[in-house]
Amino acid sequence: MPGHNYSRHRLSHGAEPVSEQPPVSVVVITYQSAPYVIQTLESVLQQTYPKLELIVSDDASDDETAQLCEAWLETHKDRFVRTRWISSPLNTGIPANCNRGCKAAQGEWIKIIAGDDQLLPECITQNVAFVRAHPHARLVCSRALKMDEQGIELEGSEYYKGEPDALRACFFSRSAGRQRRFYARHPISLVAPSFFVKRSMLERVGGFDDRLRVFEDMSLVCRILRAGWKIHWMEQTSVRYRIRTSSVSRQKNPERQARNLEELEFIYRHYRRKHLRWWRPLDLCAMTEAFITFTYAGRWGGKGARFLLKLNPYRLYECFVCRIYRQRHDD
Repeated sequence: MPGHNYSRHRLSHGAEPVSEQPPVSVVVITYQSAPYVIQTLESVLQQTYPKLELIVSDDASDDETAQLCEAWLETHKDRFVRTRWISSPLNTGIPANCNRGCKAAQGEWIKIIAGDDQLLPECITQNVAFVRAHPHARLVCSRALKMDEQGIELEGSEYYKGEPDALRACFFSRSAGRQRRFYARHPISLVAPSFFVKRSMLERVGGFDDRLRVFEDMSLVCRILRAGWKIHWMEQTSVRYRIRTSSVSRQKNPERQARNLEELEFIYRHYRRKHLRWWRPLDLCAMTEAFITFTYAGRWGGKGARFLLKLNPYRLYECFVCRIYRQRHDD
């Protein structure tokens, strides 16, 4: 399988007993994180869970990230079962950086956190309690709060990217196979900063796809669903996600937008399309949307993609699903 060279294992999807306090590895992923990384590390230090390994993996930062992290790790190393600093001479992208950190992890579970985000104090404790109560779980998602560059929580700070809560709840209520088909049609946001991952499963699916520079969460979700595991939802809020002005500006950059579109097309062609069938009406809608987004060149000097996508019947289907889901739960 393309991606990081993890060792291969025979897949097993049965429930595995979870020890009362399994070792957990917190993997902090950094790149030019000097202004915020100490806050991130302090949020790890403040965890109520005792058995923690801390790994910081840096992707060729040229600011003070390395000096700050190495000094902090030396000062607080006694709090952790093990600490490790990893640096790369070349900037390789988020998925490859995640793979380096996760490959070095020795814990039974892995919590990945970006070097400008923060864990809430009960994050690891809550996740461990959840997987003990749900022994089939391998990837757990949960709620997150958004904050600004000063660490102040934003109004309406729930981490959702314009998608209704009911649609996400509908996804998590489905079996692994139906989740796979759902995600192939519409890869909704699953609150990537909250991911809590079983290390053995991460090894089995091949880790993150390091052919990508971003969208590390989408490739991982596709690999997990393809392998037959269900993705689980924990209702608690576990992390704080930072909205940086520089990140927003980069997303509006035409070159960045073009590169992101290329990567989204890669994910569609390598992960999503193989689970779609043209004779299924909803699958056909998803395939039509992909054609408009990635292939259609437009006519008479204009593409009109935004208007055409609004006409996609799958969007009407999503609204219908959300309405039915709300009615059932309101009753």
